[in-house]
Amino acid sequence: MAVEDAVRIYDVIVEHASLMTVPMGRKGSGYRVRLTGPLDGRWFASFGNVQARLPHWVHFQLDRLEGSISFPHAADAPPTELIDKLEQLDDLVSQVNFVASH
Repeated sequence: MAVEDAVRIYDVIVEHASLMTVPMGRKGSGYRVRLTGPLDGRWFASFGNVQARLPHWVHFQLDRLEGSISFPHAADAPPTELIDKLEQLDDLVSQVNFVASH
């Protein structure tokens, strides 16, 4: 098997420590987190495909240039809601890694 034919294993992760507040236009405010790992065209395409399958993931906005994901979040929402969104994002990225790797 040639090197270019080898299956790439994607292990992109959400850097929770990079969490920062950002303006979200008409949606109000939200948060952004950086992604680390092999971000390339295949991973980005897999992100779009996986995200399109489940409606609860549509609020996550991928920024390809910055390698980050933003999502709206009300400033007065309880902290548990933010934790839930981060867990959803971790699940989304895990699914994208799986799809991109196969």
